[in-house]
Amino acid sequence: MEKMSVLVTGAGGSIGKEIARQLVYNEDISAILLNDISESALFDVFHSLQNASPVTEHSIRIIPILGDVCSDYTVMEIDTQCENIDMIYHAAAYKHVNLSMRTPAVYS
Repeated sequence: MEKMSVLVTGAGGSIGKEIARQLVYNEDISAILLNDISESALFDVFHSLQNASPVTEHSIRIIPILGDVCSDYTVMEIDTQCENIDMIYHAAAYKHVNLSMRTPAVYS
């Protein structure tokens, strides 16, 4: 069985981070692409996973990709980093719905 590449959008958020943490224990995964719009959140999850023992034991590549998943540029960058993504966990979302609804032009 060939190993898989997995993309996690919203990887810096609470749900995305937990999904990524669980994925490092899967021996069938060769690469985890982490995407987030927040530089500091992406750095934190990347740094924590990069040093995790399952990552080093199973030689899993952890690839951080900063950018908005709604942007064509970010999608092209994801495609450049890994030519074949087998699975996507789409956890990118805005947490503060009330704030988003007050300024819809910014969040659309």
